[in-house]
Amino acid sequence: GAGGDSTFAVASRLDPSKPGPASPRKEGDCGRGTLQLASLLDLFEAGADWSGAEVGKMAEAIEDVFSSPGFLVSGFTSLAPEAGPREEAAAEGGLPCALNGLDVRGIEEVYRAILDLGEHHWELLASLSRASRSFLACLVQALQGLKDSGERLEDDGGLNHTWLKALLVLMQNPLLSHEEHPLTSGDLVTSLVQAVAVLPEKAQINLVEWISAYPPEILGPRFLQPIQRFIAEAVLTTDDADEAMLWSDPIKAALQCLVILHAANETAGRPLPFTDFHSAPLSTRVNLREHYLRWIQMTESEARKGPLASVCQIPFVLTPEAKTRILQGEANLQKRHEMRNSRLQAAFEGLEDWHEFLELRIRRDALLEDALHQILQSPRDLKKPLRVKFLSAGMEEEGLDEGGVTKEFFQLLVREIFNPNFGMFTLEPETRAHWFTRNPGPATEEACLEYQLVGAFLGLAVYNGVILDVRFPPVLYKLLKGGETSFQDLKLAMPQLAKGLQHVLDMPSAEVEDLGLHFIVSLEAVGERRDHELLPSGGEIPVLAENREDYVELYSRYILEDSVQAQFSAFYQGFHQVCGGPALALFRWEELEMLTCGVPELDFDALRGAARYEGFTEDSPAVVWLWEVLFALGMEGKKKFLFFSTGCDRAPVGGLGQLALTIQRGGPDSDRLPTAHTCFNVLLLPDYDSKDKLEGRILIALENAE
Repeated sequence: GAGGDSTFAVASRLDPSKPGPASPRKEGDCGRGTLQLASLLDLFEAGADWSGAEVGKMAEAIEDVFSSPGFLVSGFTSLAPEAGPREEAAAEGGLPCALNGLDVRGIEEVYRAILDLGEHHWELLASLSRASRSFLACLVQALQGLKDSGERLEDDGGLNHTWLKALLVLMQNPLLSHEEHPLTSGDLVTSLVQAVAVLPEKAQINLVEWISAYPPEILGPRFLQPIQRFIAEAVLTTDDADEAMLWSDPIKAALQCLVILHAANETAGRPLPFTDFHSAPLSTRVNLREHYLRWIQMTESEARKGPLASVCQIPFVLTPEAKTRILQGEANLQKRHEMRNSRLQAAFEGLEDWHEFLELRIRRDALLEDALHQILQSPRDLKKPLRVKFLSAGMEEEGLDEGGVTKEFFQLLVREIFNPNFGMFTLEPETRAHWFTRNPGPATEEACLEYQLVGAFLGLAVYNGVILDVRFPPVLYKLLKGGETSFQDLKLAMPQLAKGLQHVLDMPSAEVEDLGLHFIVSLEAVGERRDHELLPSGGEIPVLAENREDYVELYSRYILEDSVQAQFSAFYQGFHQVCGGPALALFRWEELEMLTCGVPELDFDALRGAARYEGFTEDSPAVVWLWEVLFALGMEGKKKFLFFSTGCDRAPVGGLGQLALTIQRGGPDSDRLPTAHTCFNVLLLPDYDSKDKLEGRILIALENAE
């Protein structure tokens, strides 16, 4: 049979008196009889030469089979050994032989054979499409019937597993893919999402478990992409002003399908990238402010298990750019709220000396001391709009803080915080990332306060939309989001240390005990070495082949968490003191990292595409020469240009296409160097009369920028 292991039951309209393989009420086979065929694939081999009558019979057979859950499941039941819950059986083409009792490879082969024949006989594709829609209609009808009869849908006596397994067979149908079959896919996907959306909760939980076993070769192209295309088309064909249609029942049904697929992907052995679940059309066109306001008015239970009323309930579909807009909107609301409260409090208490802003007056030669002291004195003002004033020789420097001064303040502050002489963070030589400095004894109250203030500064930067040149390992952002650490995190944070632990995992079992290891960690901190038990009485528990994985995980957790618990807890508290609003919950830890320190990849094509011109056009000779010079720069040169023109050498969330760089004519040809207003991302470029001159002036400006 299909895939070499299946026999296929084909419904016959000729003898409806013969019983089918399943109950009509439960399985929806409408009482059709059966005709056993040795192999559909053998029949399909000669399909290109079929007569009209033979095509008609096969079209009827396809329609009967693919509309019956009982026939689908019995026909595609696999006789091969079942793969483990998170393992995939080795198979040609990367597809497993058996998943959830189904012959996944055979299903794919049969669908492909029908599609190939469809190039000669379109009636076969039409029959397959009608059969699939009929099956979905029967499923919805069965659910409604069970509901009307008062039966509990979650019981096995109601909707049984045959329906769900048949649904998995249908979801592999390539007709769902719009790119392959635009004439048949739209209505079919509509029927699919409407059926899945009304499945009872237990059925959806079963689907999550079963789908999580599928390889990405099926999960992406067959299951996820058709739903994403459906959402994109529904959104892009709707008027922006029609918010109700942008949040219509079909779109919400499709999003409910994404909830199931995303939950399955989170526990899959080989998951799809989380970015595959982003919906850029929905993220850019839906009214994010309205959805955010609806979301924050929900109770926690309503947000998690209630009806889908806001896209914020399913943040995995939102792009990082959309989440950043929500966070910025939330920050602006909080800033206005704090400013209004300050005015009301001043009026109520008759205060004359009060501030709407969090104003920091910073001496350049005592930057860290002044910043820490003033933040410590104004903890309640942290959510006010930030303004920075630098002092030189006791006098305020000229200029208003329109953003550029704030950027400079954070850049200088980061240098001070990570200065080795300050001693708060230790540099990992191999990754060039910093981690909390371990102390030989308990962290002092003063040290914890300093870490709390540093966390608050990080939160202030995020809150005020400033990208920082900080280099923490990814695990920091995972911990800030409340995640758990593992050995994989240690590999990224401290590769050299992890290499030694990996050696313990890889060595022959008989040699592990010879290492003489126990469940303790011996570390040196500030010149003092101490032992720390990983388990109670860990010094008496030897590391053996059977417990070495536990040892490695506990060791990793100690290094990344337990040994710096006091320092990180204070840092965490300071960060969330400023940045702990509801919007932060929308971000994955990977997205929080991008939000904090930007995107390291620099796409200058995107930068040019988003650039604006004042006094120039994109065809002006000076502009053409400028881009030619910039594209010829290496990575360090491009970073210097970004720093010179915007005050930051990294791209914002979403890439350089989100950065509105303005290139403004800075007068006629002259020997003057280009200048920039970093607070507004404006490059002032004289209208040089040659490319050589422009290149020389640009390079001098970049080398001397600070």
